[in-house]
Amino acid sequence: MREDYAGAMASWSEVESEAPELAALARRIFDFHVHKTPATLRRDGSPRISGTEIRFADAGRSHLFRADITELVVTRVGGDPPDHLVIESWHPGRGVERRERH
Repeated sequence: MREDYAGAMASWSEVESEAPELAALARRIFDFHVHKTPATLRRDGSPRISGTEIRFADAGRSHLFRADITELVVTRVGGDPPDHLVIESWHPGRGVERRERH
């Protein structure tokens, strides 16, 4: 893990290396449809959401943009029974955290 994690950004390959199960889940969700609405924060902290097409490309292939990741959060309805939220997150230097909200 990064020792200089304060404000650090990671590449997708770092996320896959440090949190393989969560990265695989996020990738399955992203690969389900081509059209996405990613949310980011502007430099002043205000939210920005925009519609776009996103596809994962294998390393070494050309691409139109690069994503530097400061966190990965997957929120979903838990199963057995589906009566709660499961929130899984990864942050550089902190690893994976899982929370459930009933």
